[in-house]
Amino acid sequence: MATIAASAVRSCLGDGPATFAALLAGRGGAAPLRYVDAALVNVGAAYEIDEETSHRRAGTWLAGCVREALRQADPQVPRASIPVLAGTGLRELGAAEKWSAGAVEMTVEDLHFTGVLRETDDRLGPVVTVCNACSATGHLLALAQDLVDSGAAPAAVVAGADSLTVSMLAMIGRVAPDRTERIRPFDADRTGVLLGEGAAAAVVVPDGAAAAPLGRLLATGMSCDAAHETAPE
Repeated sequence: MATIAASAVRSCLGDGPATFAALLAGRGGAAPLRYVDAALVNVGAAYEIDEETSHRRAGTWLAGCVREALRQADPQVPRASIPVLAGTGLRELGAAEKWSAGAVEMTVEDLHFTGVLRETDDRLGPVVTVCNACSATGHLLALAQDLVDSGAAPAAVVAGADSLTVSMLAMIGRVAPDRTERIRPFDADRTGVLLGEGAAAAVVVPDGAAAAPLGRLLATGMSCDAAHETAPE
């Protein structure tokens, strides 16, 4: 059994406590698209962070959350080589789109999170990135539990990040018959999905290592019947 020693989040609702307070109050964060032409993608709204940051938006938010989670976890996390397990669906695809249009300069290394994460904290060890769509960070929580329970790592940072991309917005716009203004997953009159962006990180430590754990990872179950991309049998 592993425990969560600290966490951090960045979303359209704000950082950490602001996001949590908004969720408890039932406040949504969907708003009209700010940085993409809605007519171009046939999508009018998204859960978008209103921030003009660098072209590597996902990596910037990811590094910020990892840095904040580690700060909160001190001194419960030893000064050793701590693996960072980063989950994502799109990685830095948004930056690649801008590069292909000649709007920014970038290299192949900029597509990966390793560089920006290594600048975050000198305790960080290997960076493992899993691009496994919506389930990526959930799988990595299970991997982190294995690492700390087995003693292979004294702690692990599990993090996830994605930013909006023109191609993904366009895909949503092509498959949805009507524009969606907000997520209503349990509404019989729902009109479809919306995309969002942001980042989160959690520091996973062995049971008993955290003075005031935020939660415990008891066990994990995974399955894949290969019946459908998003609707297993």
